[in-house]
Amino acid sequence: MKPVISIIMPCYNQAKYIGEAIDSVLSQTFTNWDLIIVDDGSTDDSYSTMKEYADRDERITCLRQANAGPSKARNQGAKNAKGKYLLFFDSDDILAPTYLEQGIHYMEANDECAVFYPRVKYFGSRNDEELVRYTSYKDLLCKSSILCTSIIRKKDFDRIEGFDETMRGFEDWELFIRLLYHNDIVHQSSDILFYYRMHREEGSINAQAIRNSDQLTAYIYDKNRTIYNEFFGNPIKSIMRCHYLEEEMEKLLHSKKYRIGEFLSSPFKCIKNLL
Repeated sequence: MKPVISIIMPCYNQAKYIGEAIDSVLSQTFTNWDLIIVDDGSTDDSYSTMKEYADRDERITCLRQANAGPSKARNQGAKNAKGKYLLFFDSDDILAPTYLEQGIHYMEANDECAVFYPRVKYFGSRNDEELVRYTSYKDLLCKSSILCTSIIRKKDFDRIEGFDETMRGFEDWELFIRLLYHNDIVHQSSDILFYYRMHREEGSINAQAIRNSDQLTAYIYDKNRTIYNEFFGNPIKSIMRCHYLEEEMEKLLHSKKYRIGEFLSSPFKCIKNLL
């Protein structure tokens, strides 16, 4: 039977955690899926671990490639996907048992919806909720607000030709900018359905992306310049407006009225500090 959803799992040196990730897929209440694991040139026992699972369950397929980063691994997995829907899922994270069931049910009932995504909780070096929430497409252009582990339609992924393989970091943000252009209908579950492992290691892809954020955001803007100009206009004009507002703020802070206001309010600030 053809799977309804294909789960794409890139893996690089995650032998320690990949078993937990695969077990969370096997524990799904919705069972009509296939799992495509792409080993991205691991040097540990990741491939032998995933192969053991594949030998026991025909829904699991293992692929290998020379190390080229998660974007290429995800694209490689998607090329082999048979499902109507796709879910990209990293090999050190965990899915709640009802994630697929809730997501597929919603997407099937709402043809106009482009993305189903969950509430997210960190685990590992952090243990709190990730307060990620999509508000508007214009806000998405300024800040990533949807995690990679969301359910999307394969036809939409194929239409935009997948992940940008030149990117290592923020590639999911850039993907959603292209995927949601002209159709930004998304739905977030009210339940925590995804657990995101946080690492202390400085060498992780996410840590590298944060260090290179200026270059990555500049690349995203250059690549999608037409979209940014459509929503924000000429960037030079935006810079000029920001500069004007900074100047006006400086004038206000140094104005006589502001200094008088500060003087009159100072006793009340002292009383507040004593309480």
